[in-house]
Amino acid sequence: MHSAPSLPATSWLSGLSRQRIVTAIILGIVVGLVLNPIFITPLLELMARTVVLSLLLMLAYTMAGNWRQRRVPVWMVQLFAVCLAAPVGTFAVYVASTGGDLAAFLGNEYRIAGFAWIAGTAIGVGVLFALGAMVREREALARAQRLQFELERTTLERQALDAQLRMLRAQIEPHFLFNTLEIALDVPPPLERVRFPSMAVLTLVENAVRHGIDPSERGGRIEVGARRDGDTLSVWVADSGVGLDPSAVPGLGLANLRQRLSALYGAAGRLELSEVPGGGLRAEIAIPAAAGAP
Repeated sequence: MHSAPSLPATSWLSGLSRQRIVTAIILGIVVGLVLNPIFITPLLELMARTVVLSLLLMLAYTMAGNWRQRRVPVWMVQLFAVCLAAPVGTFAVYVASTGGDLAAFLGNEYRIAGFAWIAGTAIGVGVLFALGAMVREREALARAQRLQFELERTTLERQALDAQLRMLRAQIEPHFLFNTLEIALDVPPPLERVRFPSMAVLTLVENAVRHGIDPSERGGRIEVGARRDGDTLSVWVADSGVGLDPSAVPGLGLANLRQRLSALYGAAGRLELSEVPGGGLRAEIAIPAAAGAP
């Protein structure tokens, strides 16, 4: 069996701030001044004992709060640590003051009485300050949770607003788009009922809008036309946009369209791109006329 790994020293002392140390020192001085009238011990020696004891209680409180366990509430562990450290720490301070002579401590009734006064006062004051620190910690945690909740609520509200703006933009942009296009259809009546690969013309129109008209930022014209020349049926989409960019990588839509035409009609199905005089691009699909017969 393997024992549970112990926490590193930095984790045990986490939270032992300079403010806490200063508070413990001041508290020890105050307690020493309060107890001074009932002690025959010199004031500086008495305050030294109470300050050391106050620091020991603060250390016990901090380490107990950093103990990673789930069986007992943290506040209960901290109170127990303070109540235990008070008499143990006081006993250690008194034994140290006698040079380690335990008999000299136990045989002196004044030291025993001083031990009782200091240990009892340490327990009472330590518990009060421990409870106060717990209340402040809980209030700080509650404030942090409220701030976190407000942050999450603000984030959700911003995301909802962004989604609403995207929806409005999606609704408005088509209106702007169609208001800036002068659309022309050139399809002879006999060709209006012929069969043609589904979505093929839509792909060409989308390509013309996205890569031709939109980059020009000045609107433009899109022309959709069809004609029959002997055994060939041709359908084209021409725009007055920015034209063909020689360095542009062929888009996925046109590549898929070429593959569809090749699979349906073999070499007789083709897609050709050409420049429009004065600016723009013409995309023309040619298929066998017999394939488009109604």
